[in-house]
Amino acid sequence: MPYIIFCFQLPAIEAILKAPEGRSRNPINVLIVCPTRELAQQAANEAQVLLKFHRGLGAQVVYGGNSIRTEQMNLSRNPCQVFLYA
Repeated sequence: MPYIIFCFQLPAIEAILKAPEGRSRNPINVLIVCPTRELAQQAANEAQVLLKFHRGLGAQVVYGGNSIRTEQMNLSRNPCQVFLYA
């Protein structure tokens, strides 16, 4: 497990969970920018593990160079609170 990713994501997810009900469900509460696609995917996998038991919270990863229309459709279908970009 990449502990550096875990150490940053855990407090961010805790802040989302402790936020008042209306604020915690706003789209994209956490933005994580990663230097590589591999690190972004790894961070997204860790976020999914941390969010596994929290219904209504999700994470998505978006890569530069992909179709923006496809990425927009994915985000509109599956809103997320943790957004990862590479």
